[in-house]
Amino acid sequence: MSDEGTRIRRVEEDLKDHKDRSLAEDSKIHERLNKINDGLTRIETTLSEVVVSRMKVHEVTLYGNGRPGLDTQVDRLNQFSTAVKWVVGILTTGVLGLVVKSFWDIVIKGM
Repeated sequence: MSDEGTRIRRVEEDLKDHKDRSLAEDSKIHERLNKINDGLTRIETTLSEVVVSRMKVHEVTLYGNGRPGLDTQVDRLNQFSTAVKWVVGILTTGVLGLVVKSFWDIVIKGM
């Protein structure tokens, strides 16, 4: 019986040692997983910061003037508008000239 008691004690000690080693290994694995998780979190944060900064650069570059939103001018429409203003001005001046000349011819020469 003493052999069996000794064997039982040895088995119990082996189980205890195995549990202690298993807990230590689990602890190491848990630490490694935490480090990996921290690294992934840092990578995710860095990537999101890069994406946000690139989006800001994109908005300023494509939409202009440091403000978000589409800020473009249609050059041909602006040129056409300027040309129309000039033509209206020239026509108005011509019509006024004709009115003044007609008035001059009727009133001054008519007398």
